[in-house]
Amino acid sequence: MKKTVIFLMCFNLFSREFNSLKINGMGFDFDMDYLSIPNTFDLSLYYVLNDSKISPFIGLGSDYHKTILFASGFKYFFRNFSSKIFYEIRTPFNLNKKYIEHEGNFLFGYNFDYFKFENSFTIGLINNLLTVDNVENIYFNTLTLKNKISLLIPIYYSELQRMDTKVIFVYRYLFGNEDQVYSVHWNFKYLLSLPFGELGFKADFLKSDSLFETDLETRVDYHALNLYPLAFPFFDDPNSIFNAIFNFGFEYRVFFLEYLRNAFSDLFLSISFDMGYGFDDVFIDNGKFLYIVSFGIGYKFFREIPFVFKVGINQDKQFMLGFIVSSINFDN
Repeated sequence: MKKTVIFLMCFNLFSREFNSLKINGMGFDFDMDYLSIPNTFDLSLYYVLNDSKISPFIGLGSDYHKTILFASGFKYFFRNFSSKIFYEIRTPFNLNKKYIEHEGNFLFGYNFDYFKFENSFTIGLINNLLTVDNVENIYFNTLTLKNKISLLIPIYYSELQRMDTKVIFVYRYLFGNEDQVYSVHWNFKYLLSLPFGELGFKADFLKSDSLFETDLETRVDYHALNLYPLAFPFFDDPNSIFNAIFNFGFEYRVFFLEYLRNAFSDLFLSISFDMGYGFDDVFIDNGKFLYIVSFGIGYKFFREIPFVFKVGINQDKQFMLGFIVSSINFDN
């Protein structure tokens, strides 16, 4: 009898809580991850329940010349907490089904008052590049676990100035071959608003390697670091990939129609210069000097997101194309 009374009390309490759930709103969201390559675009139908927001979504993405992404899953938000669970298919542009990747992803994060933390886990059949050609394709569609941790610290935000720093750590483990690869990326950005313009500066340090001897390609691309997805002549350039990269960037944007005070006021012309140094060995003097000089035209959506089309040239006289977002931007 005592157990029955306790059960009825718990059931009554649960019923009251369930009845207190109220759908405060619903609608469609369109989210873009424009801060990295590949870019992704998510369309979601959201439901607002009290302080929570639940969003089933479908997504599409691309790195512009190698892979197309398809994703589907759920997002959940509760005040400053966010999470995302989804399944993703990555298909090469040549539609060769041998190299199609299948991934399961889980991401969660929390936006504190003074920093933003995110942690994501990925497991699936993933392709991993090799440094040599005579090794069997044991690294294609290999069961791989990936963990990515990012920490964003806003240093100073005001109407005229913005400054923040971010650290990203990525770890990959290949189950079949027990290879372990990691990368660490530190980034600093500063943006100053001027009359009819903006002046931006950034600094990067990126280190990528394996914990043990491996045939995996552990180096990273200097072009991708600065958000230039295409270089002509069009080929995979071994002269732009390194295990460690120091990089400094400068950009000046001129809002030449700002005096109109309308939608055209956010059009801008830009000039940017990225200078870096990449090396593979432990000795820094065995590296290579790197640079990219570019000019472009762009538009600052919502007065926050500087989308830009840039053309430039690098140290090897390659013609560079950048048509995503400026590498000096702020996501908080």
